[in-house]
Amino acid sequence: MQFNEWLAGQRRYQAETFGVDYAKMDVDVDALTAYVTMNLNAAFLELAETQQEVPWKPWAKTEKRAEVWETGRDKVIGELVDVLMFVGNVLAAVNCSDEELAERYEEKLAVNRQRQAAGYDGKNKCDGCGRAFDDRGITKAGHIDGSGDLCNKCMEAFA
Repeated sequence: MQFNEWLAGQRRYQAETFGVDYAKMDVDVDALTAYVTMNLNAAFLELAETQQEVPWKPWAKTEKRAEVWETGRDKVIGELVDVLMFVGNVLAAVNCSDEELAERYEEKLAVNRQRQAAGYDGKNKCDGCGRAFDDRGITKAGHIDGSGDLCNKCMEAFA
């Protein structure tokens, strides 16, 4: 998958338009935290605005849903583009490149396909941190004092 310099464009736009200083965030974790938090909050709110454009009420008449979709599809796409802008800002702030994003997206897609093929039930997770044992960099590592299955990261924390 190609993202066509999406994140590079986000960095340029944010720096030129709003004076976002990504270099400062590389060394100032408080600035990075504030910027990421603001953008995540904005993304959550935009996602909520998207939900308001979807005819989600099951008690509403079906013909009303069709009417909403006739006019609402464009609004849904517009709100989701807003979500992507804020997500892009977060990815840019944590120094994710377009290449890394494409690689990680393809990697996660392969994991999801494997999970579905294997009948994934969402339960094969670390009892310590809740991460799935097939997530990137996570493996089932063992138990400590009857604590259940733990991943390599949680086992390291106990060491």
